[in-house]
Amino acid sequence: MRLRFLLIFSLFTLCASAQVNTFYRKYNLSGMQGALGLISLPDGGFVGTGQHEGNGSAGDCDVYVYRVDACGALVWMRLIGTAAIEGGKSIHLKKNNHLLIVGLYNSKGMMFELDLNGNLLWEKRYNNTTWTLSVDECANGDLVVASMTVTGEFGFMRCDSLGNVLWSKIISGLGDYPITTLVQGNGNIFINSTYNIPGKDFSAMMLDSMGNLIWGRTYGGIGYAEIDYQSWGSKAMYDASDSSFVIIGQTAVAGSDDILCAKLNKTDGGVIWSRIIGDAGSEQARDIVKTTKGYAIVGNTNGYPALKASNPGILAEDMLERDVLLLNLDTVGNFLWAKTYGGMERDKGIGLRFNADNTFLINAYTTSPIFGNFDLSMDPLFIRTDSVGVVSCQYNSPILTDSALVLTIDTAGFVSPGIITDSISTSVVSPFFPTDAFTCLACSTVPVFQASDTVVCVNDTVNFFNVTSIGLICLQKWNINGTLYSGDIDTIRYTFNTPGIYPIKLYSDCGGSTDTFQVNIRVSPAPVCSFTGNDKCFSETTNFVNNSSISSGNVASWNWDFGDSNSSNLFSPSHTYNNTGNYTVRLSAISDYNCVNTITNNVNVFPVPVASFTGAGVCLTDSLHVFNNSLAPFPIVTNTWLFDGGSPRTNINAVHLFQTPGPHAVQLNITDAHGCKDDYATTIDVFPMPTALFELPSNCDVLPVAKFINNSSNSVTWFWDFGDSKYSTDFSPSHQFSYTGFFKVSLLAVTDKGCV
Repeated sequence: MRLRFLLIFSLFTLCASAQVNTFYRKYNLSGMQGALGLISLPDGGFVGTGQHEGNGSAGDCDVYVYRVDACGALVWMRLIGTAAIEGGKSIHLKKNNHLLIVGLYNSKGMMFELDLNGNLLWEKRYNNTTWTLSVDECANGDLVVASMTVTGEFGFMRCDSLGNVLWSKIISGLGDYPITTLVQGNGNIFINSTYNIPGKDFSAMMLDSMGNLIWGRTYGGIGYAEIDYQSWGSKAMYDASDSSFVIIGQTAVAGSDDILCAKLNKTDGGVIWSRIIGDAGSEQARDIVKTTKGYAIVGNTNGYPALKASNPGILAEDMLERDVLLLNLDTVGNFLWAKTYGGMERDKGIGLRFNADNTFLINAYTTSPIFGNFDLSMDPLFIRTDSVGVVSCQYNSPILTDSALVLTIDTAGFVSPGIITDSISTSVVSPFFPTDAFTCLACSTVPVFQASDTVVCVNDTVNFFNVTSIGLICLQKWNINGTLYSGDIDTIRYTFNTPGIYPIKLYSDCGGSTDTFQVNIRVSPAPVCSFTGNDKCFSETTNFVNNSSISSGNVASWNWDFGDSNSSNLFSPSHTYNNTGNYTVRLSAISDYNCVNTITNNVNVFPVPVASFTGAGVCLTDSLHVFNNSLAPFPIVTNTWLFDGGSPRTNINAVHLFQTPGPHAVQLNITDAHGCKDDYATTIDVFPMPTALFELPSNCDVLPVAKFINNSSNSVTWFWDFGDSKYSTDFSPSHQFSYTGFFKVSLLAVTDKGCV
């Protein structure tokens, strides 16, 4: 733990004229049958879906779903299906960041949900449908799904968040394939479709939240010839800047199919503008995105072959058959520029992302040898271009023509009750691991990161933030204490458990040593705290012995907390507590790098016992009895008596005979179980004895009355026994015996202390 944790880190000011991070990233695997749907993820990556044929999967054809990062690196790929025929068509990213996939299941529509790790959460099949083609999410979590029915009409249904059908509708007279479903902020639902009949090119409609038709329109157009799934290519996007829908589709000019792009108003589907883009060949559109200058469209074309003999510096393989097409339009549909990408065989663009740095990322599939495909399966291909579509090889720059197209608009469509029901089927989920590689990788990445602190202590955690502004962080690697992490982990928390100097590096996978950014982290040891402090009795001083150490550096300061609101900064202090009790003593040691360690020990301050005894003065010839009545909260383990400082005695109570009269010292020393002591001393008086003495009468044998002379000393009372059952307490009494004989006369002399 450190006292000061956050260090303000100054970033370098990096200057660069442009960012160039372009590539083809190919995935080679057999059995791919086409990419049909794609969405962008917030991290810059993609999720794609399509159909895969019988290689490591559950049956004939299965749904494939894959997730890649912004550099096209595969995060995971799953094959999902049964022994029947399945295929994925569209993907929707839910508000909970889960994925909805719709498509085909054994001539029925289907939908299932995956989390972002590719785990299957639930799946549904939909009776009386042949394909589910598009899906969107309502504000309350319900799902709206457009499909094809077994009767060749639109099927439209609203489901709960788990795909259970709430209600369904049949929509007639508005085309063939409802490719786009978009829920509006007010709950209304926009759908567009191809409409392949003479004079019709696409349709659009607006439904309310219950599936009732608000408006429906068909748009033509010249019509087009169905070639290579063109009817799957009508796609729409919502442009919030002017509350419009921009739709791409197909139309035919001079016998070839060209790209149709039209902008419709939201209110009634009226045409704001429409354009036709293409040339003598066949152009197909598959996805559209908004850019800073207008709109970008991705698809494919067979109209612009390019030979490597004509441009050997750019082409390593002829561009023939079909190539990926990327074209840009301004805000009113005028052609700006176009690029094509591919090789000798079929290369088709399916999905498009316009990145925050004005670059493009294209999801495509390829059968061309230059991208590692030699079995004519449709391998996934990712293309990252710069802001004008340039990569470092295998591209062409065709000039497409564009012109205005007047569309015929007809009101059309009606809605009737639906017959769609749901059922459950259990699919097999299989992970799949294609091989991938870069082609034409051009990388300019300048790694930069911040550390939350550069001077820390053992067991401190440091946060490293990737703040690269030039280049792609997914083309970088972290080296944190010898462990490698992907650069697109933009925040790494690392705890340093051992002191030392640690070089932390962020470097580019595609750059040399000059593309490495390094910060050294100094990890200093914390002191190892240790001390002793013995238990004491009240009023005694506790001496604390500091045994702390540090492996390197020095301890700059000490902080003692004695647990009674008193403290000290001394190395080994002493302290006297004002009260008894158990005290938690804390020692904190701070190194010269502000590394702190703390230890606590408990110290007891025990109450002192109270020694006491009782014993009264005695006469010289009597033994003294003293009675121990000491008080102690803990057991007394020793009692020591001293009489006039003589030899100690260890009885609880004591008896002693003094040899001389006068004052004598008596002391009791006690010790309890914790070694706490007390003593009590007093003076006991030993009283002198009296002397009993008297004279007998000389003529007591002839006189009727005998006179006794008392010669006693040190006495105040007397007791005479004349031996004839007669007594007297006079000092010198006279006594007349009543008969003759021998009598034993005794005298008791008593002092004022009662000694006899």
